[in-house]
Amino acid sequence: MPSQKRGYRTLLQPTDLTFEIGKVYGLIGHNGSGKSTLIKLLANQQACSSGKLLLQNREISRWGSREFAREVAYLPQHLPAAANLTARELIQMGRYAWNGLFGRNKQKDHDAVENALKLTHTEAFADQLVETLSGGERSRTWLAMLLAQQSRFLLLDEPLAALDIAHQVEVMQLIQQLVRQLNIGVVIVIHDVNLAARFCDHLVALHSGKLLMQGAPQTVMTQANLQAIYGIGLNVIRHPVSAVPVAFF
Repeated sequence: MPSQKRGYRTLLQPTDLTFEIGKVYGLIGHNGSGKSTLIKLLANQQACSSGKLLLQNREISRWGSREFAREVAYLPQHLPAAANLTARELIQMGRYAWNGLFGRNKQKDHDAVENALKLTHTEAFADQLVETLSGGERSRTWLAMLLAQQSRFLLLDEPLAALDIAHQVEVMQLIQQLVRQLNIGVVIVIHDVNLAARFCDHLVALHSGKLLMQGAPQTVMTQANLQAIYGIGLNVIRHPVSAVPVAFF
């Protein structure tokens, strides 16, 4: 994995990571730890200062933009405006990587959009303006757009930030379900360590631009590890039913 510098400041130290399909990877760490920098590098939104980023053993800088988008779909932290677009129209934009702006395979585009609507349970408000939807509905609509793109990897930068706890759980349940059902890979920047432990298969903890540790939630979520990651004393217990680690202050 590469490193990333801005001026004289190193945002991300040289890091060796591998991401596979069929898993949810949670990027955790304090603000400024390098999570968003890492996901932007993975999404080919920024060029690395040194090192290599490989997709299928080929440097991502050598992929064409539409060719890359067929493999990797990216949802930024600050979503672009969707003014005057219905949910269906937004989701249709996910087909650009395959068939261009006007679409050369309209039936395939239609099928992909309808399938994305079904998978994300967004059919009921498909013809409503995106700006009129609730936070949870809007999040599912953007996820549907990524699914219509039919990429093998989804990169999500803090998709839960503006949602209440009920919608956060709803979106994470949906992400977990989609990974299992479609055999795709998801890398998500997430701040809530308990949601990360519950819904992610693998946690990647960053601190001050460095890879601090990685592994299954049961391995990463210990009192000592969380102290190292966040610099705060947290207690950790096992959930009495699921045995997933739960942290609390």
